[in-house]
Amino acid sequence: MAENWTNAHTLMYFLFGFSHLTDWKVTDEEKEESIRIAEKYFDGVPDWDSVYREVQSEYIMDLGVPNPTEEGLKKVQTLTIKCAEAWADSIDKKHKPLELLLKDAMSLAKADGNFDDTEKHLINALAKAWNVDVKVD
Repeated sequence: MAENWTNAHTLMYFLFGFSHLTDWKVTDEEKEESIRIAEKYFDGVPDWDSVYREVQSEYIMDLGVPNPTEEGLKKVQTLTIKCAEAWADSIDKKHKPLELLLKDAMSLAKADGNFDDTEKHLINALAKAWNVDVKVD
């Protein structure tokens, strides 16, 4: 991760990765929802667009663009999950951060008006892996 990486970047990497890995694109609506979600958890971040661009740039490098590889795909999948877990580890457990994150992922998935089976499957798979009581049909 970049030298100036913060916990806000960590959360944003998960949100960006979730958006991208479910349908291979990130819409403007998903970007706006990612920023709205992140703003709920962090005060004092003066420029969310900059955080988003830094995360996007890091993610694209991790993926291996302009010639993405299977290794790059595995790397962003792994880092997306690790960023979610790292962010959750930094939050008081009484707030159930992984549950909050999955509910935010649902909101993010719906942001582009298309809550598809791939997004639902990923949320359900993460809920099962993290032993979180969240399920979508």
